[in-house]
Amino acid sequence: MAVPSTAFTMDGIALKVAEKLGVASYAGETVVPALPYDDPFTLYKVCEYVTRGINLFVDSAPKEGWHWTRRDETVTFDPDGTGDDNIASDASRYLLSADFSGEVAGQIHYVASSNHSTKIEWCDEQRIRELRACTISTAYPYLAAIKPYQPTSNTASSLRKWEMLVWPAPSSDLSVSFPFLYNFDGCKMYGGVAESASATTVVDSAFSYGFASDDYFNGWYAEIVYGTGKGSYAVITDYTGSTGTFIVADWLDLAGNAGGTDPAEDSGFIIKPAHPYYHPAGVTFDSTIESACLAACEIYGSDQIDDTHHTNVFYQRKIPEAHLKNRRMRPKRLGRMTNGPRTTYGRSWSDVTTGYDI
Repeated sequence: MAVPSTAFTMDGIALKVAEKLGVASYAGETVVPALPYDDPFTLYKVCEYVTRGINLFVDSAPKEGWHWTRRDETVTFDPDGTGDDNIASDASRYLLSADFSGEVAGQIHYVASSNHSTKIEWCDEQRIRELRACTISTAYPYLAAIKPYQPTSNTASSLRKWEMLVWPAPSSDLSVSFPFLYNFDGCKMYGGVAESASATTVVDSAFSYGFASDDYFNGWYAEIVYGTGKGSYAVITDYTGSTGTFIVADWLDLAGNAGGTDPAEDSGFIIKPAHPYYHPAGVTFDSTIESACLAACEIYGSDQIDDTHHTNVFYQRKIPEAHLKNRRMRPKRLGRMTNGPRTTYGRSWSDVTTGYDI
């Protein structure tokens, strides 16, 4: 497995926050608490504290920055302007991923094995706009600029995004890549109670009030957390906003195998972006993330919690530990492969007498 099975998921961290706040659900359960799936506002607040906690961790970076925030963005050109990332059918404009922070961390290059070595330079987007004002040439781009994306409608999928503008317009479908600093977009989970359910659906009309757009949750995951089918999950293949209907191909069991137990009326469920839903920093920082989120409960939820234990642990112990881990993650030159002192050779300008003098 790429990620250890014991790695903390966002669900698990959110549950610890819910327990800290005293809002975890124990409805009908005798052993394991659950997220407050049946209270949308409370679950929203739990996710808010998780988001604030992770942002506490991000803001507590060492002076060299968190190594885990350095990511690579890859853009594939489409000369026809019809690619999934093209903006307004423009072959020179490309929408960047949601986790792009707007901060480029290095040079842009054509990807490996592209057999193309034209150097691309970052520039101000005003320069490219001036070049495009008279005519739009087609060739291998050698200028690129980053600018905030201005959507034509304020939809949740397009706000706070960035776009890349290149010059000239690409003449081939080559790809380019560049390093950037990751932007944490927040913990997102929504809960509901099934009004009806089947082998391929789960329905909660309450979703129609906040998420009326069809297909909004397509590609997300539904997980049953209470009642019939608990532990089963499935990818959402279609969502109907007017009725709050989630359609899945099949419910999977805890191990990810087909044939999971189907939910029923009154089953509690959670909607989330991925399964498993991990935090972005990686397993190395699991305990620091947990501490940060619990500290956030104390810092931002002081009206609910009169305690500073986790805040002290986070700043006095966990952050210094995380800084050390961060330094160990950075590339280093290899040293000697054997133990023992290093032999130092020097030159002497004094007369030296040995037993081999003639």
